[in-house]
Amino acid sequence: MWQITIVPVYILAFAILWGCLGGWLAIAPTTTGSYFGTCDYPRCYGVVFLAYGAGAIAGPQLAGFIKTSTGSYIGVFPYVLGLAVVGMVIAFTLMKPPKPIT
Repeated sequence: MWQITIVPVYILAFAILWGCLGGWLAIAPTTTGSYFGTCDYPRCYGVVFLAYGAGAIAGPQLAGFIKTSTGSYIGVFPYVLGLAVVGMVIAFTLMKPPKPIT
């Protein structure tokens, strides 16, 4: 998809990206509170947002390094895919859903 040079495809990809970011910023605080409880919520959400910030700093640096090394951003996508798969595996294996209060 990134090899197609059509403006509507770019606009669609851009809208999906920012829609996901907005969804994450709305869901992350609620999910953190549900999974870890309200007792340690500020500390737990701080760690979650710290991880988000670390990715926001390291991601563009890695992309810039790959662009400089290869001359194209296309080499970035396999790394993004790999990191996304690692994140999903960690989330599905380590995260236990909250138990409903009865």
